[in-house]
Formats: sequence, structure tokens, C-alpha cells
Amino acid sequence: MKPPCVALVSGVIDMRFLMPAFETITLGIDVWITDALGERDKIELLAVCWAPPQGLLASMPNLRLIQSIGTGGDHILKDSTLPPKPVCRIVDSDMTAGTTAYVCWAVINRQRRFSAYCTHSAAGVWQEEAIESRRAGIARGLRDSAGWVRRSRGRWL
Repeated sequence: MKPPCVALVSGVIDMRFLMPAFETITLGIDVWITDALGERDKIELLAVCWAPPQGLLASMPNLRLIQSIGTGGDHILKDSTLPPKPVCRIVDSDMTAGTTAYVCWAVINRQRRFSAYCTHSAAGVWQEEAIESRRAGIARGLRDSAGWVRRSRGRWL
């Protein structure tokens, strides 16, 4: 019996960083990378993805499952040739907390003009900056997310 095969695919990042984890936990499973996929009909178990090239997943006729390495899947679902296979995403409270912290930092950085303070500091100057009085909200993001969920209903496990 031939070993099952997993593909690590992306059009934007080098997925080799996942190889040590797969080598540790997947004894007897072949793991292939985007630029060395070989015979795509032999990929029959799983494609682990981040922004896979358009049409690549459709070229794997025996694929059973598509896994996003992120908490979202829009980078996968935008492929107009996406095969009718289950698509999974990561649900991780640490990743959610990290994203939330990043968004908070970005809003505060902009409102408080920290980049201007960094520029002044590098020049040895103290100059107070006015604070932007803009409100930041998440209502639009929630509305957009709800629309995305409606459009992709049935595509997630």
C-alpha cells in the first residue's frame, strides 16, 4: 500500500517552515511542497494552504480536504476553479488574541501618531503631536464578515 500524500501549497510564502512539524507527526505520509508537487493525482489526502495559486487545487483530482493555515479562508475561496471539497480553517484563541492586539496597536499607532514620534526621536527632537479624534469601530467588519459567511455557507467543515 502506498503512503498517503499531503501537499503544502502557497503562491506567496514558502511552506517549507511546516516541514519539521509534518516530519514529526506524520510517519509514513509523503509531504510535497508547491514547487515540487510531482504527479498531482497522487496527492490524495490533504492540501495545507495559504493563498494557493489559481487553479492549483483543481489540478489535484484525488484531494479529499483543503486546510487553510490561517483563521480565514477567503484566500482559498476566491479561486474560481476550487474543487467541491471540504475547506477547513484554524480556530485558535491565541491567533485571535494576536490579531486583536495587532488591530488595537494599529489603531492606537495611527491615532497617537507614533510614527511621527519615532521620526522626532531619531532626530533628537521632542515635539508633541495632536491626537486624531477619529473613532474606530468594528461594525463594518462584522457586517462584511456576516456577508462572507452567507456567501460561503456550506464550504466549511
